[in-house]
Amino acid sequence: MPRHREPRATGLLRADPSTSVRSVTPFAHALTRSARSLTTPQFRDLFWVWGHPVNSVLGRYPVPGPSSMSPIEGALYLGARNLFLVPWAEPLDVAQTTMAADHLREVGWSLEHGRVPGQLPQSISTIDGELDYLAQQAARYPNFGRVIFDDFLRDGEGEAEVRGSFEGFTPERLAECRERLHAGPRRLDLWMVLYAHQMRPEIAAHVHEFDGVSLWFWKEKHVEDFERKYAEFLALTPGQRRLVGCYLYNFGEGRPATATVVTWQLDRLHTALRDGEIEGVVLHTNAVADLGYPAVAAAKSWLARHGDEEVSSADPHRRGRRL
Repeated sequence: MPRHREPRATGLLRADPSTSVRSVTPFAHALTRSARSLTTPQFRDLFWVWGHPVNSVLGRYPVPGPSSMSPIEGALYLGARNLFLVPWAEPLDVAQTTMAADHLREVGWSLEHGRVPGQLPQSISTIDGELDYLAQQAARYPNFGRVIFDDFLRDGEGEAEVRGSFEGFTPERLAECRERLHAGPRRLDLWMVLYAHQMRPEIAAHVHEFDGVSLWFWKEKHVEDFERKYAEFLALTPGQRRLVGCYLYNFGEGRPATATVVTWQLDRLHTALRDGEIEGVVLHTNAVADLGYPAVAAAKSWLARHGDEEVSSADPHRRGRRL
């Protein structure tokens, strides 16, 4: 049975009353609006961008050309106030990028464990060393609040199998990692990526060791089965924190996402957020956000319409948390 976990105080943004109106930048203006919503969060407070390095998709998927939008620019452009930093294919400077994202409500980093050359200092060769390195950054940056295992499970049937780079991560080993992050200079929560097609009873022991789980529909055609898979997700994660991802490019089928499908997902997740079933939505990714895709425009327009709506729940960070 998953253990009770104490809530973590989250570093929220506060407006600086000494800032003059004349000196307020678009970033600062967004922050002031966010600070006003501390007691009554807005929907954009619950939205994340899945941040990849600039132009990391080109040459790996059939996109029309290079992208120059950074993860931080992607969050600003789409209207989200939280950011995952995922150095897929190319490294990201942990300290520099986290410092530059200090205007955001919360930042999370993926646990790469040697998958991206040059991502970690050469002195770090173990997963515990990476966890400690990230914990040191959390001590410096109060909005750094979570670490996520990206693509943790292998696709397949039967017994739960973790991907090659995370081999050996038994539920007991995951519990050690989670407690290591909890006991750091500032508590970090441990999350995982879970795809809808991976859900089966055999993975429960692994899944339950994470503080939170992020659900993704890898192929757009999988969204047709959303209600059944979403119900399975809720049943698999009782009392855990939950996010649901929304692809702005159909990576699983190697083609642009459909704008109407993206809008449908956001409308459906709008209800899930209001009902308190999940604590946020993740938009994937900045690395395709400036390529002219209608699905990106649809997500941006959706947040422009709904982002400033107030969320009825008093504290979105308690949504789905073990009580």
